[in-house]
Amino acid sequence: MLSSRTKLRVMEGDDVQIELGRRIKEARKRRGLTQSTLADKINKTVDTVSNIERGRSAPMLTTAVDIAAVLEVDLVELFRGTPLPAKTKAHRAALEKIAAATAGCSESTLDAIVHVVMAIADLDPGRDRGRKAD
Repeated sequence: MLSSRTKLRVMEGDDVQIELGRRIKEARKRRGLTQSTLADKINKTVDTVSNIERGRSAPMLTTAVDIAAVLEVDLVELFRGTPLPAKTKAHRAALEKIAAATAGCSESTLDAIVHVVMAIADLDPGRDRGRKAD
């Protein structure tokens, strides 16, 4: 369930791809990276990065996770467009480990992993429950 603070804008599929690509391009430029450098860091071709940024194709979830890690942005920020508070180095390192461990997993396996992670996070007594989304 989404918190009342979460605002969603309904968009058509192509609009989502275009908006996601625009956000990735902006984040890449903020980091001072070229498409070529980003492509090298995520193990993809420059054409793939270009197509994602232009909204011609959508990245697989694992690719989106890799892009977010390289660009040092929260994955949610790429999709929602609203910057979230900076994460700790430990949090970023954990996300990078998860991205590496899940590279090549099927979408159904990734969904299962997300549910397990959310269940574990719910056990953390210090977790801010206002940010939880299901």
